[in-house]
Amino acid sequence: MNKKKQIKQIEKRIQEIPEKSQYIFYQNPKNFCKLKLERINPDHIGLIWGLRNSKQRKTKGKNWGRVAKVYFGGLIFAFKTDLQRFIDIIANYGVYVLNNYDVVLAGYYIGFSLLFLAIVLNIPVIEGWVQWKLAVS
Repeated sequence: MNKKKQIKQIEKRIQEIPEKSQYIFYQNPKNFCKLKLERINPDHIGLIWGLRNSKQRKTKGKNWGRVAKVYFGGLIFAFKTDLQRFIDIIANYGVYVLNNYDVVLAGYYIGFSLLFLAIVLNIPVIEGWVQWKLAVS
């Protein structure tokens, strides 16, 4: 089986892999009934593990085998080559912040504590901001 067919099989079964990724195959993905992606370095490198078919589980000792190693396309080049991928990255970050309100609460608490500290120490926050805005204009 040639490499292009193996890449198509993997991309059908695992949708997390970005386009223009490079693969190093250790075994044929056709011999595995289930595939999982393990991100070793979340930005660059991943391993694809496969659960062997029932026939191979009887003859070989291990149930899981290493199918391929994946080198992901770089995030730095995402916005240069594909604007849609860059927009998706920004949208996923926004969804993460909205779903994990702990990040928003932490930012709120930090801002509120700085404002409270400015009031206690009698720092002219608003006047300083207005003067800075006038100086910039």
